[in-house]
Amino acid sequence: IKIPMHRRLIEALEPFSSSPTLLPETHCYRYLFQLHADLQTAAGIPSDQQISPHGWRRTHACELANLGANNALS
Repeated sequence: IKIPMHRRLIEALEPFSSSPTLLPETHCYRYLFQLHADLQTAAGIPSDQQISPHGWRRTHACELANLGANNALS
């Protein structure tokens, strides 16, 4: 999937990836969890307040539903 990203986001992510893409082609679930934790740490979120990737997905899905995303899709 290719999506445009803001230059500041690209610069912030550069230390976490050695490939030209955010995620290398070959990676495992453990790698994704570690990258997720590293990015939250870099964002200043204390380790005891970090949530899983599933937690982020659930939170954003709830927010989209609250904002009426279902209506926008119909």
